[in-house]
Amino acid sequence: MTGKVNPVIPEVVNKTYYLVSGYSVPVTMAARAAQFELANMLPVVADVLITSLKLAREATELFTDKCIAVVEANEANCRKHLEESTAYATLLTPRLGYDTVSEIVKESLKTAKTIRQLIVAKGLLTDKEFDTIVQKGV
Repeated sequence: MTGKVNPVIPEVVNKTYYLVSGYSVPVTMAARAAQFELANMLPVVADVLITSLKLAREATELFTDKCIAVVEANEANCRKHLEESTAYATLLTPRLGYDTVSEIVKESLKTAKTIRQLIVAKGLLTDKEFDTIVQKGV
């Protein structure tokens, strides 16, 4: 598919998690099988724990280097999605009241207009007041 990004690295992290989780079985069995606290199963436990830690470290480093470090947010697209969502309702409720904001949200969902558009059109807030509330959370 054109433009598709394959989630190979996150899939590797999932697979590593499953493998490391599965390693809890030999640790549990070895701990149960140790006779008289002689630590005869300690080599098994140590090997599994060291292997698990190495795998987890490698998967974490790979994920950090190949996924986290290279992520760049598209700020304009994020802002567009935020403006089109109903997330601002929580910030606006203390200022405008629950009932008013609830009606605005319902109207926004029906008309596909943003909460900002409706509030400014109804004269409840100016664009500047709206921005101040959503930027400062007051």
